Amino acid sequence: RAEEGYRDELADAERVLGDSRAALEEVGEVTAGEPGAALGRFVEGWASENLGWPERAESSYRAALRLDPALGDARVRLSLLLATRSFLESTTLQSKRGDGLGRALELAREAGEIAAPAATTRSGRIARDLAGALVAFAEKDFDGARRNAREGIGRHGSGPGIEWLHWMAGLADHGPEGLPAYDQAIALRPHFALARFCRGMARTSARDSTGALADYEDAIRFQPRFTAAYLNRAALRHDRDHHRPF
Repeated sequence: RAEEGYRDELADAERVLGDSRAALEEVGEVTAGEPGAALGRFVEGWASENLGWPERAESSYRAALRLDPALGDARVRLSLLLATRSFLESTTLQSKRGDGLGRALELAREAGEIAAPAATTRSGRIARDLAGALVAFAEKDFDGARRNAREGIGRHGSGPGIEWLHWMAGLADHGPEGLPAYDQAIALRPHFALARFCRGMARTSARDSTGALADYEDAIRFQPRFTAAYLNRAALRHDRDHHRPF
């Protein structure tokens, strides 16, 4: 039964990728003739994001908001994209390229500013709360990040988007302690590549190399251009092949 469920997840992911490619082709034809179409830019961003092109997605969402600052869906998606970038900048690998933590804080703050005008909607409030928790996380106020995430979960309950706050709770809990929160995020959205990636890191900390590799593999399946997942998978395989402790 579990194997059948996993096959269903992969089939759903492939369908989303197929829909995204089709949407990108269609919107390319539309926006070529009507470059002022904000909704078209939003769809272009959504499709690019699903296909693993975050830079292109960010550019499209920003273009959509320049054309229509009231386009709430574009605000939410851009805010979540910036939140993802904030986390990746805070990782050790990203931080080696410069002031990663400082950049993470800037991105988290911008994510909150982008989401704030959309806070009249549930998804906008979730994005705003996520950004607030990430600001605390980037400032190394892990108790504050955990509190913000848990309070947000309590306010918003279940439903679409809440998986982001469970993911945030996992980050704030650190290492193996974050596993229950990541499990919940993935149960809510099985294709959540970022949560699978983070669970892979938590499982590595718990010396569960088999589970960690499975999570990195899944993250890559659901987000084929997830560079950090490829790097972590390669490092874990290298340590395993050289019999190093995880």
